[in-house]
Amino acid sequence: MARRFSLVVLGLALVAVTGSVAFAQGMMAPVGISMNSTLGQILADDNGRTLYWFSADGPDVSNCSDACAAAWPPLLVSSAGMDAMMDMSADAMMMVMSGPLGAAPRADGSMQVTWNHMPLYMFSADRNPGDTNGNGRTGFGGDWSVVSLSDMMM
Repeated sequence: MARRFSLVVLGLALVAVTGSVAFAQGMMAPVGISMNSTLGQILADDNGRTLYWFSADGPDVSNCSDACAAAWPPLLVSSAGMDAMMDMSADAMMMVMSGPLGAAPRADGSMQVTWNHMPLYMFSADRNPGDTNGNGRTGFGGDWSVVSLSDMMM
């Protein structure tokens, strides 16, 4: 099955924002769109690893830590992204956070990338780019789903 992965840096193709804000978003964490023959367009990290969300999470709140985070590693904002966020004006930060991609603090103090305010994760059993082995799984108190752009557009 051929999978196509096109890297879309945060905000550049997904959200229309000013150049400086798009640059700051791009430094947060590379997120792209991968084409899956069954699920359609899905979110993936810059290595092509499928991104998931967790039904037990709330808006901007992760309820996955310890053993859960070992099985479902959170997609974290890079240190360069954190530096860029710290240097942004309040207005620029509001623009970054008003788009579908954002970041939310985790209990350990790190910042997790979010999509529509829902924290994003990878699945440890996905060994190759484009794998979706975590889709439809239940565990750690909730259900896990691929972030599918195709479902959102219907």
